[in-house]
Amino acid sequence: MSLPEDLNMAALPRQPYNSPRLMKWFYCTHRVGSSLALLPYWAIKYALGKRPRPSWSLKETLLIDFTRRVSAICDQAGVQHAVRDPTKEPNRDGLKETRFEWVPGISGETCCGVLDDEEVKPLEKVGTFIWERAEDVRADYSMLNGKTPHADDEAMSSLSFQPSIAGGEGGDLVGIYLHGGGYTHFSAHEHAQTSIIPRRLMQYDYFAAIHAVEYRMLPDSPFPAAVQDAVAVYVHLVRSGVPANKIVVIGDSAGGNIALAVARWVRDHRQVPAPGGLLLLSPWCDPSRCFPDCLHSYVPRPNPEDYLADAPAARRLLVTSLLGNKPHEYLSSPYLSPASSFGPHGSFDEFPPTFIHYGDAERLIDEIEALVCGMKRDRVDVDVEKTPDAVHDVLMVRFWNENVRTHIYRRICGWLDGVVKRAGGPPARSRAGSRASPTDSSGGPVTSTSGSPSSSRKRAPSGGSNLRRASLTAAAAEAKPNSIGGETKLRPNGTHSAPYGDTLSPGVVSVPEGGSQEGIEEVSGAQRG
Repeated sequence: MSLPEDLNMAALPRQPYNSPRLMKWFYCTHRVGSSLALLPYWAIKYALGKRPRPSWSLKETLLIDFTRRVSAICDQAGVQHAVRDPTKEPNRDGLKETRFEWVPGISGETCCGVLDDEEVKPLEKVGTFIWERAEDVRADYSMLNGKTPHADDEAMSSLSFQPSIAGGEGGDLVGIYLHGGGYTHFSAHEHAQTSIIPRRLMQYDYFAAIHAVEYRMLPDSPFPAAVQDAVAVYVHLVRSGVPANKIVVIGDSAGGNIALAVARWVRDHRQVPAPGGLLLLSPWCDPSRCFPDCLHSYVPRPNPEDYLADAPAARRLLVTSLLGNKPHEYLSSPYLSPASSFGPHGSFDEFPPTFIHYGDAERLIDEIEALVCGMKRDRVDVDVEKTPDAVHDVLMVRFWNENVRTHIYRRICGWLDGVVKRAGGPPARSRAGSRASPTDSSGGPVTSTSGSPSSSRKRAPSGGSNLRRASLTAAAAEAKPNSIGGETKLRPNGTHSAPYGDTLSPGVVSVPEGGSQEGIEEVSGAQRG
């Protein structure tokens, strides 16, 4: 099985059974091959007979069945898919849509509460893959240089950019994305399957940037390793000048579990302000649900037609790895299982506004609905979208009905409008240029309904605070590398590589001397979805 550069497959050290590595790969190859051989049989079976969900197409039904079998194979064999070492630098030349940046790990007074663990120590630095909006970079470059920018232009590396989220009146948001994969699969790398989510979110132009955290995973790094890494990125952004109310913590599946823990830590310890919102997509919010009494009392999850496997031995191994050396009782901690019995009254007090999406055909439906009930009980501003017949983490499923996924993104955009408004920015429909038109699976634009968040919007001309401010300094004029993280260059797809820490002071110029911002309009180029 070929994987993109920087990603690999690795066998878990703690395996459900002891077997030589060669036998493990033979088992996986045999099972995957037999699953492929069964596809014609399944095609005839579902074409002539009843499908698990009547609304599912034949393609969706076949691929869900196949994915479920492959998921079970990986769980049984203890194989991780599309992972990378989070402590190592990626091949930067292979990054076409993102840039990579290290941020300081938590230390001192920040390493407190549940993050202060004798068994699991925080990293000195945490890696992030940063998705950035590029049209402002191109517009400012063109105004300053009078020509279209190119990736190899030396002058492009001399520009320093002031993100509009750093104190302007605009509503540009910053996302922190925590990928799913059951704490064992995938990566924050742009080549990973889960990157379809930040890539698509960037198309809608609500975010100036999304920081995808390369957090540590199981079995080598039990709880709270992933939470330590996510908190490090959040604290770094806030202390670097990003307004907390413009930060949205995004998590799908296991990433949703981490996002909930980050919000809880911020609330409990109050070292930094709370984020502007939580965006949870099929969050795994109660690992204790399957093991209410002990690791040998297994409760099956509903909706067996979902692609998530549900083998008791594999689930037990996963939970054991997550706990590390902690006792079973720790599994019910609100930091690990926030939806466990709804949690105590007040468990979600002062949580930020939250958007939760899930499908009614997914295995996690019971625990997600328990999470929703707990949040509503504690008066959290929670917006819920439940999609009929949708499987787990459906926004990550590339072959799923595009109309269904587009509707979900439109609901998310409507919620993001509220985050922007609460943060003090103008309504999204009147601010910040034309929104990028989302693309369907074939690459063509998706038609927006009247008033939908993906409709075209004009940037307010007054003040120009929503433009990225660019300044040519004396050092920049000499194309001098910046002091942190090398040169600032425009990548082939238009993303730039200047980290937030490299920006100049707010006193910078948005337009050429004597120029006017009246009538200036930004058109964002949609990224590949």
